Amino acid sequence: MEEDLFDKDDQDPLSEYMSMETILREGEHKELRYEAQNSFGLVMTGFKKEERNLNPTIWEALAGEDKRFWEEAMHKELKGLEAMNTWETTDLPHDTNTVDTHWVLKIKTDTNLIPTKYKARLSIRGVLAIAAVQDWEVDSIDVKQAYLNSSLHHNVYLKPPIGTKVPPGKVLKLMKGLYGLKQSGREWNIELDTQLRKIGFHCMSSTPCLYLRGTDDGHTVITVYVDDMLIASPSWKEVDHTKAEIMSKWETEDNGLVKEFLGIKITQDRGQGKISLDLTVCIKSMVSKWLERPNERSWILMQSIANTVRGSKCTPEQAKQYQELVGQLLWVSNMVRPDISFTVGVLARHMSEPNNSTWQVGIHLLKYLNQMSKYRLELGGIYRKHVKQLVVTYTDANWALDPTNGQRSTSGAVTYIYGCPVSWKSHVQKCVALSAVEAELVAALEAAREALFILYLLRDLGITEVEPVLYTDSQGCIQVSKDPAKHWKLKHIDTRYYFVRDHVQDGDISIEYVETANNVADILTKPLKGFNTTRISRMIGLDMPLWGGVEDAPASPARDTVKGNTQDQGIGKVSGDEEDKQNTKLVGANTAYAQGLTPWYARGMLL
Repeated sequence: MEEDLFDKDDQDPLSEYMSMETILREGEHKELRYEAQNSFGLVMTGFKKEERNLNPTIWEALAGEDKRFWEEAMHKELKGLEAMNTWETTDLPHDTNTVDTHWVLKIKTDTNLIPTKYKARLSIRGVLAIAAVQDWEVDSIDVKQAYLNSSLHHNVYLKPPIGTKVPPGKVLKLMKGLYGLKQSGREWNIELDTQLRKIGFHCMSSTPCLYLRGTDDGHTVITVYVDDMLIASPSWKEVDHTKAEIMSKWETEDNGLVKEFLGIKITQDRGQGKISLDLTVCIKSMVSKWLERPNERSWILMQSIANTVRGSKCTPEQAKQYQELVGQLLWVSNMVRPDISFTVGVLARHMSEPNNSTWQVGIHLLKYLNQMSKYRLELGGIYRKHVKQLVVTYTDANWALDPTNGQRSTSGAVTYIYGCPVSWKSHVQKCVALSAVEAELVAALEAAREALFILYLLRDLGITEVEPVLYTDSQGCIQVSKDPAKHWKLKHIDTRYYFVRDHVQDGDISIEYVETANNVADILTKPLKGFNTTRISRMIGLDMPLWGGVEDAPASPARDTVKGNTQDQGIGKVSGDEEDKQNTKLVGANTAYAQGLTPWYARGMLL
């Protein structure tokens, strides 16, 4: 380190910018949080003694054993800000307010949670599916201090942050975008769009975060998420050329062949022609944080929606913990785990007023994730290269399932490209359906919109010979969508729900029947039990490394048998001996699936 970030005679470097009252308030908050966790039946949510706090406050960072690393990281960040002329020292104009600043500290880790970098800052599935099946090259890069590359077109004044040397009475006028400023994201996007267009890329009309450039070697696609980019192309030369062009414009970190993106572990198997996505390490971290014992597991997603309405109301502090837990579950669900989407959706509906019952449902879902933590979302593979339909969407509805939402129905849909699951959704319908057919029509509308979006995306990529197929297990929905005469009982339905019928008649999409047992969207509309959960999860596109046998399968606190004759009467109410007896058959059946003895692709359809 070139110099100390703080003067040697500064006994308390925070005192200049942070009062001791604020610091003590932080400590009081932590103590209250710990007490709330105990009364809520939780272990402390902070890291254990042997674990690092990956997101400490500045007070924790400068008082801890990693102080030297944090000072170095903060020093490096400030030097970078000054080198890029992020601000200039000036007087504060009359009648002008300043913006407070604070340090956001984070230990950057790899997908195995091994620290790789101390970071201090002042505050895609579709492309991968095509890349897997078409055997494209996929690399990743990220732009360092991306927001600082864009000029700020507004007058913004900052209070000097901790660590800066500013004369008394002076403030900092921002010249560049800075993290945490609401204008920064937009300014960076304008800068990024301008520079990518200069090197021949154009933004796809269907998806603004995708950029496309055609060359003699085929298309090159860039997927952008703020400052992180995936670059995919059939030609590795084109990938390298694109990276070189981008690196010439901004300081960029070349991550090479993609192994991680947005915290998701990505494994490409060129021999099998597939790409696997998983959040196993993230799930293990959640289990360590929220469960009292790491060996708590379950084969069951949830027992019943009715369980969420019982129980006493949570305190404000408990509600914050609940919201944090559900936020983490939403991330896992939206990224790689469609099997938990329905349960997470139920939990999310209680974010504002959770109760002890919803908390128990969330903890039980964590036990299921602990059991199935090694599930990977599989894109591509030898069995998917021969699919007959390029775009397929499965849709389902559960009529008047949830009594807590005015008897509104639940819709579910899964969309595939080349047999790879790229989109899924589970949500409560906005209107009350008067029949099961009406509920299926509403669900089909949402599914058709998603299928058409995928259609337009593929057209932007130059893939034009596409007719999406919509699969439903409702014969009534199919009849109404194909034959306008079959509508006399449905005259009261809003005209927008005939969206599917219009596109079917125009030949944009087709709608076909699938048996309920083979409708993968079923898991998105209702809580399934035991073996059905595993069966549909495998069919939907989830897989896991093979187990060596029943004895190698993870121990399971499942509460039902394969036939579903034994129901769980509540969390923690089944004895260990009884659980062991109930588990034997279920573990064997699920192990058979894991070993491929009853492969998902032989279950009546080829996704």
